[in-house]
Amino acid sequence: MSSDGSSDSSSSSDSPSSRSDSSSDSNSSESSFSNYSTRKFEISKAKSYSLSKWIVTGINDDKIKKCREMYKPTLKRKANILINPSLDESVFLRLRTFKGSHATKANIDPTEKTLRKLSFKILDLVKPLLFLAGRRKLKRKSKSDSIAIKIALRLWATLLRDVIKTRRHNILSQVYPEFTGLLERTDIWSGGEDLFGRKFLKHLVGEARSQATLEGISKRSEKAGSENSQQASSTSREKNADSFFNSRSRNGPGIRNGSNWKNNWNQGRNKSGGRYNK
Repeated sequence: MSSDGSSDSSSSSDSPSSRSDSSSDSNSSESSFSNYSTRKFEISKAKSYSLSKWIVTGINDDKIKKCREMYKPTLKRKANILINPSLDESVFLRLRTFKGSHATKANIDPTEKTLRKLSFKILDLVKPLLFLAGRRKLKRKSKSDSIAIKIALRLWATLLRDVIKTRRHNILSQVYPEFTGLLERTDIWSGGEDLFGRKFLKHLVGEARSQATLEGISKRSEKAGSENSQQASSTSREKNADSFFNSRSRNGPGIRNGSNWKNNWNQGRNKSGGRYNK
C-alpha cells in the first residue's frame, strides 16, 4: 500500500502467521459489522454545495489527473487486482473474425471500450481508500472511521466486480453465447491483465469438448435408430408378402399362378435392391 501502510505492516505478509492474522482480522470485522447499527449524519451546506457542483458541472481535467496520480499504493499480495484487464488475445482474434473487422483490440467493440474506461476510473477511486485503510497507527482514527473505510472498500470491490462481469458477458455473448453460464462460477477466475484469464479459458475449452462429444454420441444414436427402423420395416414387408402368397396357396384355386407370382416378386425385389416394384 502507501508508505505509511508499509511501515506499519509486518516483514512478511506471506507467512502462516500473517495469513492467520488476516483471517482473524476478517472474522473480527465481520463481527463488528454485525454489531454496527445504521449511522445517520449530516453534511454541511458548504460541502453539499461543492459535491453538487462537482456532479453537475464537473471537475477540471487537470485537477482530476492530479488527484489520480496523488496516491500510488503497492500491494504485497495480489497486486494484479489493481490492473485494468484487457481482452485475451485468443478471445480478441475470435471476436475480430466474428465481426469481420480489422480493428485493434482497443477499438474492436464499442461497449468494451466504454466499460474499460469506466474501469480505470473505478480503480482510481480505491487508491485514497487504500491509503486510509493502511494507516493503522493513526491516533485520531476511531473505530467508526475504520468500519466506514472497510464498508467503502467493499462497495468499491462490488462495483468493480460488476463492471468487469458485464464486460465479460458482453464479449462472451458474441463469440461463445452458449457458454455464458460459466460467468456465474466463482472458482475459475484469477484476475490479472487478461479479462478472462487462462483458468477460465481452460474450463471453456473443456466445456466445448464435452459438448462436441455429447453431440457426436447423439448423432450416432439417431443414425443407428434410423437404420434399425428401416431394417425392421423391410423385414415386416417380407413377412407380409410371404403371408400373402401362403394364403393364396392354401385357398386352392390359382395355386400354380400364386407360386409364379411369388417367384416373380422375389426376382423383382433382387433387381431393385430389396424393394418390390408393383
